Amino acid sequence: MWSNYLRSRAATDAFKSAAQYGDHHAMVVRAEVRLNIPPLLASAGVLGLAIVFGAQKMVQSIITGTFILFEDVEDVVMVRSLASTVERLTIRSVR
Repeated sequence: MWSNYLRSRAATDAFKSAAQYGDHHAMVVRAEVRLNIPPLLASAGVLGLAIVFGAQKMVQSIITGTFILFEDVEDVVMVRSLASTVERLTIRSVR
């Protein structure tokens, strides 16, 4: 029990040290390059919104298609003068 605590504590301390070390170096590099952060954050936000709105339609189509697949299908299809009943509906075909 005590050894698990010590291992956990050592891992936590190592992670904190690595995070502080990385954060310090990131700040030094940013200062040297004179990188302006707010425009980068704004661009990342706009890009994130574009991805979310683009994925929204795809997710909506997947959900709608899933409901159609699990629905009981008993439709009549007419092509020219031929009529037929839909017996089975899958992702790739209608039979």
